[in-house]
Order: sequence, then C-alpha cells, then structure tokens
Amino acid sequence: MSHESTQAIAKYDAEGRDVLGMVQLMVVDTVERYEAAADVLVDIKTIRKEIKTEKDAIVKPLRASLEATNELFDRIDSRYEQAEAELKRRLAQYADAAKAEEVRLLAEAATSETHDLALVSYAAPVAPGVQTRTKKVVHIFNEGLVPDEYWVVDEKAVGKAARAGVIIPGVEVKEETIIAAGTR
Repeated sequence: MSHESTQAIAKYDAEGRDVLGMVQLMVVDTVERYEAAADVLVDIKTIRKEIKTEKDAIVKPLRASLEATNELFDRIDSRYEQAEAELKRRLAQYADAAKAEEVRLLAEAATSETHDLALVSYAAPVAPGVQTRTKKVVHIFNEGLVPDEYWVVDEKAVGKAARAGVIIPGVEVKEETIIAAGTR
C-alpha cells in the first residue's frame, strides 16, 4: 500500500469519527435543518464513493491473485473430492450389503428348526481412520400428501403479486419512506 493511500485512509478515518458524532447530534425538525442534513448526506455519499475507489485500488490485485490461486487449487481438489465421494459410496454400499446379509441370515435362522440366532452375528466393517454411521434421510415421494403446515411461503412471489395489486388474504402492502442520495 502506498504512502498516499495510507494517508488518505487515516484522513477518512479521522473525518469519519467527526461526521458520525455530528450526525448523531443532528435534529431534523425544520425545512432548513432537513436541507442541511440532506447536504451532509450527499457529502457522505461522495466520501464513501472516494473510499470505495481507494479500497478497490488496493483490493483489486489481491482479488485477482486470490481468484487465480482458488482456480488452481479448486481444479486439483475437485479430483480428490470426486475420488473421496466415489470411495465413500462404495464403502457404504459394501456396509449396506453386509447388513442386508445379516438380516437375511437372521430371518433364515428364525424360520429354521433350531432357531439358533446365536450363529448369526453382524459386525460393521472396520478400518483405521474410517467410521461407519447411519443417518435418517427424508425422501418426499408425494408432495400432494404433505400437510400445509410444512409448506414455506415464497415471500418474493407473494410480494411481487401483492405489489402488482393482487389481493392475498393475510398480506397487506404498506408504504415506507426511503431516502436515496447521490454524490456530488
């Protein structure tokens, strides 16, 4: 970072403290004070634009370097990620098959004349550094049967329709004042 950039940042930092203190003390209760506050707002927007320009000058080369580094490592890591996913799939497939075999043998033993369930045992496959766990995965096989309480409101779609004049029960359109300011 150049000496000029460092000085500009220090100047903006000091002025920012002063401006914030001044704004916190402002009272907007007359037309004159409204106009004065509006002038200060436009000045603030102008200074923020200058700050962004300073920041971008510093950050742009860093972003380019970061992007190139990420592209390099993402390409390499992608191969390992694919290999990991494939091995996990194959290990899970084997563990599931072993568990299914245990269930089959238990059912067979339960229907045999001796009912000797002690002969059937299942031990999950074990390997150093690898754990086998199970998790419950939910699959929605018929959305039409899912009760209404589990559906999420699409607020974007509701908002767009309501602003277009569509009357939607439980929804109202209110106006809020928003102040926008340009720069000098």
